[in-house]
Amino acid sequence: MGKTSEKFIDIIAATFPIAFVYLTGIIYLSAYLSSFSISIHEVDLPIPVVLAYSFNVFSHCLFLMGFGLAILIAVGLFATKRGRFVCLKASPYISNWVLKASLIATFSVLMLEFIYFVANQSATEQSDKIWKDKAATVFFRQPFSAHDFVMGERTSQMFNECKKQHLYKHIMSTQKFTYALCPVKDDEGILFAQSIDGNNFLPLRGLKRWKREQ
Repeated sequence: MGKTSEKFIDIIAATFPIAFVYLTGIIYLSAYLSSFSISIHEVDLPIPVVLAYSFNVFSHCLFLMGFGLAILIAVGLFATKRGRFVCLKASPYISNWVLKASLIATFSVLMLEFIYFVANQSATEQSDKIWKDKAATVFFRQPFSAHDFVMGERTSQMFNECKKQHLYKHIMSTQKFTYALCPVKDDEGILFAQSIDGNNFLPLRGLKRWKREQ
């Protein structure tokens, strides 16, 4: 039983970092894509892509400050006699595995809440750059034609403006499609999506920019 437990712990220790980074990338991408009315479930996202996007969270200043603060608190707690005394005092009343499980569960919940907050903040900042025309411009293989889409009056007007400006701001590229935003106004635009080979299009989406309340 002891060897089995050790192997189980080794497996968790080996897979947890990758699983944690992957979950962070999913949280970020879900918030980022939803800013452009794209569901994360409709986009083909290989694991390496998700892992790469998690860097936007881990490199964010809020995460770095929070991580540094957590290290300082942990070091300060266990470096003091009082911190060691509190840990040792709890042991006789709580079994060792219950104490460890409780600490891990509490830490995991707090970490997930923090990651969720930072991921949403980072995603909002990145999407704002695209809406404010501070992103790379996409040059699609094939030009878009009004005959390829069914559009309402307002969408048609925005489509014509986009054709004149040729202002397609890069959102994301996958193995199948490239997604781009044409910001017509500060809070209005169209989502364009074209296959990598230029032979297929996805339906246009008229977007209204959602602004987070300050």
